[in-house]
Amino acid sequence: MEAVLLQGLLLLLLFAALLLYQHNAAFNYFCKVAFFNCWVVAMATLLSPLAALRGRSVENMKLLRAAIRPLKHLYGIKMQVWGSEHLNTEEPYVIVCNHQASLDLMGMVEVIPDRCVPIAKKELMYMGTVGWACWLSGIIFIDRHKRGDAIGVISQTAKTIRRENVRGQAAGAAEEEKHRGVQWEAWGGTNIAGIGVHQSWARGPLGSMFLFPSCPVQLRVLIFPEGTRNQDKSMLPFKRGAFHLAVQAQVPIFPIVISPYWDFFSSKDKKFTSGTCTIQVLPKIETQGLSLKDVPELTETVRKAMVDVFSEMAANQRGDQCAEHPPLPCCAGATKGTGSPWHTGDTAGSSD
Repeated sequence: MEAVLLQGLLLLLLFAALLLYQHNAAFNYFCKVAFFNCWVVAMATLLSPLAALRGRSVENMKLLRAAIRPLKHLYGIKMQVWGSEHLNTEEPYVIVCNHQASLDLMGMVEVIPDRCVPIAKKELMYMGTVGWACWLSGIIFIDRHKRGDAIGVISQTAKTIRRENVRGQAAGAAEEEKHRGVQWEAWGGTNIAGIGVHQSWARGPLGSMFLFPSCPVQLRVLIFPEGTRNQDKSMLPFKRGAFHLAVQAQVPIFPIVISPYWDFFSSKDKKFTSGTCTIQVLPKIETQGLSLKDVPELTETVRKAMVDVFSEMAANQRGDQCAEHPPLPCCAGATKGTGSPWHTGDTAGSSD
């Protein structure tokens, strides 16, 4: 008799939960957010042992991308990506993107290229299997509360990108020599601490030696320059870490703008429905020839370009939500002598 009553109570609770899920927006919101977090933890737990077989490597980012992609189908969110062809280059670069919510993960995996690692807050590293999976994927952790440590991580990452760029060029030269019949002897191997970039030694003609990555595609870094989540009508002031990194490494910046989530997601209003998310990749902004004194102006130039696109996306959402054409990118470069409307503007931004 007690078992029957217990089963009846469980069925009643399940029925009540289904009714609340269907008719109560706040309950629906919390259920979907809980499922999102549980999915991330479960995938990290399942995939971490597989990633550990390879060791800490940026190549493990492919596993994280594959684990997150199904969520857009489960939540009924359509992803539209415009301008992804700008990222079709083997050169190293820095990606900067606006940061609204945890849902940015779904947008990030739609556009993040191979051999690209995000810079994330250090606290993430201590979140159990999620932190372990992030570490194994080569994600760069930064302490947002210690400016000196953050600057050190940025400087070290810039040195690594520069070093990898030179070695990648050496690898390309070695490959060309091979095609011309010059014999190269590959041997050894190592792993850069911090970002898991695999390298190999090679001996060329006349005993010359090169150390180059096993993959000709160079390292890329993704940073959220706002430094924290923001669902306001515009973007927060940008921290300058990403721009210090790009200038120190002398690599271009690719701004990426994710459209507002207002139509289908709001943590303030407890709303989480299906909808469409547009991701716009803007043309690259060169940093060749820029110095550290140009960083404040560069920061504001990139932010203005991204805010303009974000505002246009917001206007399109309010007006014609069925518009088929993407917003026009507003920036084509920011180098000395271009006449760009630079303005004057911390530490690095990071994913939250």
